[in-house]
Amino acid sequence: MGTHESEAPAKIAVVGGGRLGEAVALSLQSGGAYRVVVFESDEERQGHLAAQGLECRDLGPSLRGALERNLDGVSAVVSVASASVAPEVARLARDAGCHYVDANEDIAARSAVMDVARASDTGFAIGCGLAPGLVSVLLEDMIARSGESAEVTAFVGVLPEQATNKLGYANMWGLDGLMSEYFGPCKALAGNGVTELPALSRLEDVTVLGQRFEAFTTAGSIDEIVERHQGRLRSLVFKTLRHPGHLEMIRFLLEDLRLSERRYMFRNLLMNGLPQVSEDMVVISFRARIVSGSDAGTTEERAWSLRFLPGDRRLGGRLAAGPPLRGPAA
Repeated sequence: MGTHESEAPAKIAVVGGGRLGEAVALSLQSGGAYRVVVFESDEERQGHLAAQGLECRDLGPSLRGALERNLDGVSAVVSVASASVAPEVARLARDAGCHYVDANEDIAARSAVMDVARASDTGFAIGCGLAPGLVSVLLEDMIARSGESAEVTAFVGVLPEQATNKLGYANMWGLDGLMSEYFGPCKALAGNGVTELPALSRLEDVTVLGQRFEAFTTAGSIDEIVERHQGRLRSLVFKTLRHPGHLEMIRFLLEDLRLSERRYMFRNLLMNGLPQVSEDMVVISFRARIVSGSDAGTTEERAWSLRFLPGDRRLGGRLAAGPPLRGPAA
């Protein structure tokens, strides 16, 4: 999708003008190779995006109508809207002859978009967010370096830089992905076979770059990698990182108050009760326990960690790296 200096910039449609959509649009527009149009329904966000120098179109009451009228001449559609509309956006992009990219992390929505992609003549890049997405690329590299005898655990968290409530959490990037992660089965490798672990299980304390977190299983982030490495790794588990005490409060809500049986109430409670924050961070860490010889043989632990801190949204924040994660193998 690059362009020569003499050519007009390629036109890109970004569907969803939230914080992620804004960051994507500003990043694409900053180099001058693309003309970016952001589609957003919220009037306040539209005004904010316009103040950032972005061209914005109102989605209005009909997503289909708004996109069908405005995809002429568009090279690619980037969907960062709610997972619930991702399949429809994908179909509209396909029908308009556009390439399609999304950052969707919802399991069911990803499956529906893949069905659309199979009937498309244009390029589809699905799951290009954090996990799956960036984490998938980094994790594959860690697995390749560790070998087939490894027991690998991936730790990933998107959370406020500072814990300001008992949950240690906030309404930062939308709750649809979180709902999918907290309620779905977690694919993992154990004994060279694929298994499903319950979400919100296998709690452990870890320290990443000098900061303490708790980690527990969540769903959907590495399902494709688990399937691909079946029979090739001793174990592979994905865990979400949160500030200490988060899981205890979530279990109180879901189990003691039985909100697991009324998930719409759980979602509404988080939506209305969690604060909005801009000072957030992304933490990624991998741990590989490598067994040499038999199960009683020698072991070696390798770890690799990074943390994105608040910063210039156009550049994706500041990157911090330091001593590796240490702790008992999962």
